[in-house]
Amino acid sequence: MDNLTHPEQILLKIKHLIPFLIHLDNEQVFTVVDNVKFVKYNKFEMIFEQDSDDKEAYFILNGRVNLSIGVKQRIGLLERFTDFKTVANLSKKVIFGEMSALTGEKRSARATAYDPDTTLLAFTITENLSDDNSDAYIKLYKAFITLLSIRLRRTNETLYNKKK
Repeated sequence: MDNLTHPEQILLKIKHLIPFLIHLDNEQVFTVVDNVKFVKYNKFEMIFEQDSDDKEAYFILNGRVNLSIGVKQRIGLLERFTDFKTVANLSKKVIFGEMSALTGEKRSARATAYDPDTTLLAFTITENLSDDNSDAYIKLYKAFITLLSIRLRRTNETLYNKKK
């Protein structure tokens, strides 16, 4: 743990703000996380596109990020997303993109930097499960299931309240 990069040091300082890393000790964090780096974006610069295969999770250190979902349209032989609607505006100290990082599924939304000099901490989730590190992965996925449950409950409440 002595030769950590600056982005890795920052990740350890903020891990208490990342729901699926909270219960991991520092060594376990780097068992399940890799490729930690800072990434800067200009205003309106694309972070990732809807339906892309990007597998990084992002933590907002500075600036804001807009998440939007488009409708898939076929134009000749091409398929593309159009008519984007904003589903969330995210600020500092928020993680996003973790679903694709953890599940390997394609992105369900497009992420765009909303401010100049938007700074993110990006990282990937490893898939190096073994007998030696299984405890770290159990903690990671248990926390992820809890996070999904909370989000599902909030979505259900929002849908219920809209029907009233």
